[in-house]
Amino acid sequence: MCSLASSIAQQGYRVYSITTADGSGRAAFFNAVRAALPLDPPVVSSRSLDALSDSLWGGIQSTDDQKIAIIWEDSSRFFEGSPDEFEDACSVLAEVAESLADRTFTAGQPKQVRVFVSRE
Repeated sequence: MCSLASSIAQQGYRVYSITTADGSGRAAFFNAVRAALPLDPPVVSSRSLDALSDSLWGGIQSTDDQKIAIIWEDSSRFFEGSPDEFEDACSVLAEVAESLADRTFTAGQPKQVRVFVSRE
């Protein structure tokens, strides 16, 4: 994944990498996002995916970066341990990326957000 991150960065993207190598389940995903991604407002619990989505949206929107890449490294263990929560996590990341690209949702200031999920 290092070469992927390097390649993406060379294209002008701000690269954020999350890892859930230490576990699976909702709490592991929330912890990975809290550790690596900008959040606004901060999310303290691991209960609400909607709250995480809103916080991630606000955090990314508040950065000066116009091109953002999120790389979820080593997600295979998470997938194997929590396939339903893996799907939910991917949905959150995809929805945030999609809505940040929308000029209406971003008051005319869209961002290019790319999400890469590695199952290695």
